[in-house]
Amino acid sequence: MGWIEGLNDAMDYIERSLEGDLDVAHAARFAACTEGQFRRMFSYVAGIGLGEYVRRRRISCAALDLSRGERVVDVAVRYGYGSPTAFTRAFREALGVSPSEAKRPGARLSLFPRLSFSLTVTGTEPLSWRIVPWGGMRLVGVSLPCGSPGEEPLAQMGDEGREALRRFWGGASCAGSIEGLLVLSDGSGPGESSGLTCRRAGSRATG
Repeated sequence: MGWIEGLNDAMDYIERSLEGDLDVAHAARFAACTEGQFRRMFSYVAGIGLGEYVRRRRISCAALDLSRGERVVDVAVRYGYGSPTAFTRAFREALGVSPSEAKRPGARLSLFPRLSFSLTVTGTEPLSWRIVPWGGMRLVGVSLPCGSPGEEPLAQMGDEGREALRRFWGGASCAGSIEGLLVLSDGSGPGESSGLTCRRAGSRATG
């Protein structure tokens, strides 16, 4: 079974569990992963956290039940709310109306639909492209030694390295280097790109 099918089986289980206790670890087993992996994968693919999705789905189903004339207290208990007050607060926060307003005939509700996953293949059509010559570019910036060869790069330095970097930019600002770079990058210069040049100790860099 593919991972898309596993995700959809997990969604089927979640949908069946909206009215009761939802075991996320059990849902994750349909997708052949751990609970933590399932939560991260769901958030990445769906663009919303799993807990928020379940909350919205429960409120949406509750709204449909209310529109059919069911009592607020019964619906609140069915979807896991300990009191009508808590249910009303969550309902209004999600849909912008109270449960009693949702019960009125003709009430307009914005409900959150059930999610399902599918695989879309792209790239089968030819892509038109061409190579365009581009003129030379001069880079202008300030340089900072990043340590001897073999050491970790600047982006992975610890607190001590970040403090050294802060002092470096402070000194560049006091010296007027940053203001000079900004002048070149505001469109008045000859098209240079400005920034920080990180170089290894012992190598040559032009600022």
